[in-house]
Parts: sequence; structure tokens; C-alpha cells
Amino acid sequence: MRERERERERERCWIVSSLVLVRARDHIMFIMRGHSQEVCGLKWSVSGQQLASGGNDNLLHVWDVASTSEHLYRLRDHQAAVKALAWCPFQANVLASGGGSADRCIKLWNTQKGTCLHSLDTQSQVATCSHRLTVRLCI
Repeated sequence: MRERERERERERCWIVSSLVLVRARDHIMFIMRGHSQEVCGLKWSVSGQQLASGGNDNLLHVWDVASTSEHLYRLRDHQAAVKALAWCPFQANVLASGGGSADRCIKLWNTQKGTCLHSLDTQSQVATCSHRLTVRLCI
């Protein structure tokens, strides 16, 4: 029973390795090369036009769906694995990323320019992050 459930989940979900994204079993949708170690964070933008990937190599990549062979930006500001990713639901070009225990920062990025808008030291590793729909900040 559990094996059957896992098989169904694999068919429905994106399966991620450091080099390949798969949407359906035995069907490769994209091959994206960029991380040198495992991908440990992955999040589509609200519009579905960009994909953010965080890795154990401390890198954050922003990919454009229109050009899956090259990343738009390779952001190197984190000092540990990038696991936590969240797109702003009301500003399409703003992405939050969180770093592991050696980094302890949440960073806000402008994904149109590839620049860091703000960095906050949380004093602890960041495992997840999200945006609140009730609070809007002007950035």
C-alpha cells in the first residue's frame, strides 16, 4: 500500500535532483544545470514564469521558464545551504530566501535585477519562510 502511494506521489510531483526536474514518471521536462551539490529548496513564482532553486552549495539560482538552459541569476550571498524560499504574493519580482546554521539570514531579492534588497540575521538557521498576505511593505 505505501509503495503504491509513493508511486502516485512521484507521478504527481516534481522530482528534483541537482541536475534534473521531472514532472511525470519517465518524462524529463527540463534539465537545469547550475548547482554543484544537492538542491534542497525549490519554489515556483506566483506567475509560474520563474523558478527559484536553493542548494547545499550555498547558492540561490533564479531560472526563467522561457530559457531553461541558463539561470537568470546565480546569487552567492548565503553562507550555508539555501532551503527556505518564498515568493511575495503581491510583488512578483520579490523572493525571500533563508540560509542554514552557518548563515542564519533571511534575504529579500529583486529577481528582475538580481540584487539583494535586505538581509536579516535571525540568530538561527532558517528552515522555512513565507509572506503574510495581511501585511504589505513597500520595497
